[in-house]
Amino acid sequence: MNLKKGFIIIIVVASLAIIVLIILCLIEVGSSEILQTRVNNNIISAEYVAMAGAERMYGRLKSLQSSDVTWPQPTLTGAVSTGTLTTGNFTANANTFSSDVFAIVSQGVVNGRAVTVTVKYGYTASSTAPSTLGAGGSISLSGTHGTGNKKSWVHADGPLDSGHGITINDLVQVQGPMNENQTIAMPSFWLYTKFDTTNTGFAYSDGGTGSITRAEALVQNPAMIATFDTNDVNGDGVIDDKDAFYYYYTSYLDQPANNMLGQDLAIGPGDIYYFSGDQNFEPGSIPSGTPIIFVDGNVNILFNSSEWWGAACNNTIIATGTITITQPSNGGNDTLTLVAYGDVITGGEHSFGGVNGNLIVYTNGNFIADYGGKTNGTVLAKGDIIINTQAASGQGENFNRDFKRLHGDWTEPLGLPSGYRVVTIQFIIKDETGATGGSYKPMWQRD
Repeated sequence: MNLKKGFIIIIVVASLAIIVLIILCLIEVGSSEILQTRVNNNIISAEYVAMAGAERMYGRLKSLQSSDVTWPQPTLTGAVSTGTLTTGNFTANANTFSSDVFAIVSQGVVNGRAVTVTVKYGYTASSTAPSTLGAGGSISLSGTHGTGNKKSWVHADGPLDSGHGITINDLVQVQGPMNENQTIAMPSFWLYTKFDTTNTGFAYSDGGTGSITRAEALVQNPAMIATFDTNDVNGDGVIDDKDAFYYYYTSYLDQPANNMLGQDLAIGPGDIYYFSGDQNFEPGSIPSGTPIIFVDGNVNILFNSSEWWGAACNNTIIATGTITITQPSNGGNDTLTLVAYGDVITGGEHSFGGVNGNLIVYTNGNFIADYGGKTNGTVLAKGDIIINTQAASGQGENFNRDFKRLHGDWTEPLGLPSGYRVVTIQFIIKDETGATGGSYKPMWQRD
């Protein structure tokens, strides 16, 4: 009997021991899981704190004036709090990653757990270059609400500078400043003509009016009235801006001593690159490598003026009339320069071709862009700039229109009139959608 009781006691004690062991194991597992959950929560919180630090560094850079943007940026430290409780602390640094990309590296720490995140942004450094769009008159930018939910946008990099006002609608995105009511200095062609005694000592003076009549020329120097009649291009008895424009290119710039190539440009009357009357240029109609042509009339360009493939090609087209170009396109190392005494008109499909290099435009009239297209470069118009993505009748779907800043450093191309306006472009973080040429979608990475 006593043996039986003793056996039962042993079983009870063993069972209790097993139960205690199970309870201890459960407590250990539970504690480990609680600890692991706490560690995971701290790591997740540290990542959010690190991201908050990166965002604060981004905010600092966005708020700085261009002259204050230096690399690397001073280290930024701070805390992230919820109410009165501090969640964690961060340390953020920013430095350039390449010539047009900077990186923010931020470390967040929560309860001893540290996580580092890196984010890269595209940017344009402070530089001296022409405005993306500049007009002596007004600038008007309009996207289009198409049928259904189809929309076509205008995307433009600043600065936009206007002598009057700038109007945009709800389908326009401008990355950078829009400056209205500016004093927009325009190039003058009189400086290099024989009609201005103020700077060159030639026979005639326009007296600061921008024109001189035949009667005034007779008073100043009757012996040169034949020269006056020759240079009165349109024979209206007045030598004005258009005549000075004509003389600047066909007589002054044409001479080797007066152009950057140091050679006869062959754009004077009778020369190989001088065209009289309206001209139509199709791909390949101007030999590749032709530096400049002059047209005394209107110009219609289909897609581009020359064969752009192969080696880098810089081409300038001058016209006394209006230049119309359908979807300008070129290679990444190419520059197409258009100078018109009349208007410059362009339009095309956003999805076709596009200016991968630069398009540089000066017009003594208006710059008009209809439909879509992709352009890197600069436009300066003495008149107005009018941009509308509305498709012409029968062309179907509307397309976006992108105007992006020049690629590379500003170098004045052959044939651009002296006095072409340049400004200081401030430090700007690029458009972050990644959907358009010249934009840059931020890239986040956790280390």
